[in-house]
Amino acid sequence: MGCSVEQRAENSKVEEGTGHLGRLQECCKGMQDEMRKAKASSEVNLARGIKVNRKGFFKYARSKRKTRENVDPLWNEAGVMVMGDVQKVELLNATFASVFTAQTSPQVPQTLE
Repeated sequence: MGCSVEQRAENSKVEEGTGHLGRLQECCKGMQDEMRKAKASSEVNLARGIKVNRKGFFKYARSKRKTRENVDPLWNEAGVMVMGDVQKVELLNATFASVFTAQTSPQVPQTLE
């Protein structure tokens, strides 16, 4: 079964951006732009008024910090779950060192023949 004439007309409006969906998308973009501008304006006002309103600035800055105090249990190469902090540090250090340590190989000059 095909689409009715009304459905085809509405679909073409949506594709052109003039239908209900197109207007909704335009509205959402407009709202996102306004929210971004309002956030930027608020941040600028906080930065400018730091001498007057230190508490507000640092409250905002503190709310943006994301810290994680605990590291979840890890699995080592043998498939054993590592729970202790010292063991986690050693495992992460070994993994980091194995990935980011450059293995030097002798450089052999290549000549064109």
